Amino acid sequence: MPKINNVGQSEHTVTKQEILLDTINAVYYALYGIKKKHGYNITFNWIDANSGCGKNLSCNCDGSPVIFQESMMQKKWPHMIYCVEKDPENIDSLKKSMIQNRFVRYFNCDHNEIIPTILTEIGDSPYGILYHDPNGEPSWNMLIDAANIQNTRKLDFLIHMSATNGVKRLSRFGRSDLYNSVQKINKKHWYILPCHHIGSDAEQWCFLFGTNSEHFNSLKRIGYARIDESAGEAILNVVNHKKNTSPSDMIAPQKPLNAFFRSGLYGCR
Repeated sequence: MPKINNVGQSEHTVTKQEILLDTINAVYYALYGIKKKHGYNITFNWIDANSGCGKNLSCNCDGSPVIFQESMMQKKWPHMIYCVEKDPENIDSLKKSMIQNRFVRYFNCDHNEIIPTILTEIGDSPYGILYHDPNGEPSWNMLIDAANIQNTRKLDFLIHMSATNGVKRLSRFGRSDLYNSVQKINKKHWYILPCHHIGSDAEQWCFLFGTNSEHFNSLKRIGYARIDESAGEAILNVVNHKKNTSPSDMIAPQKPLNAFFRSGLYGCR
């Protein structure tokens, strides 16, 4: 993937940002349900570990913090945005793309260093999303440590990654596979959504969503599948393993992948 100021730029970005907005809305609907039941507003916190420059120049689409801010402002929903970006030029560009107000904070540093500080200072058991969209291998240790902070039990984790570049090509260096990596993160349930049709994307881009919520129907409605259920196992066994992996070495026995083609789970984008 080509990069501008260390931010990935490709035709894949448009699809990614569409799914990202759907995911943000899915969490919003869950928070709206809590408000309807209990009668009070809940701040939607957005912690962006790879905020970027605010605009993807190659495809003329907005970056993740801008997408989140526009969505919350349209809904008039209380929110806070924490933008973490290592490149100072990207921070300057991001500020020009964002609407400046007291609900946005910027951190020009490495996410491995600042995320623990943000999470411990954000307030008591905040709702929202910690979003990690690396160019290569995810910062697994950062995610593991973040999930072990007691304050983050209601905070969902969203990871966008290439299974090919972020897992399979690193296996020769003794890295854990995708399943074992997410299992180390202290979230009870994990969902997966491929960004493209299974088999059509050599990079195998996907979203992974970790949560402690028992039921997340709004996620399933946009195509996410839980990795401990047959549909999610089928997806994970494709993106998590190589073509020559024996079925006996996969995470669990499940129906053949083509048994789910007609469900729409793998053709949602």
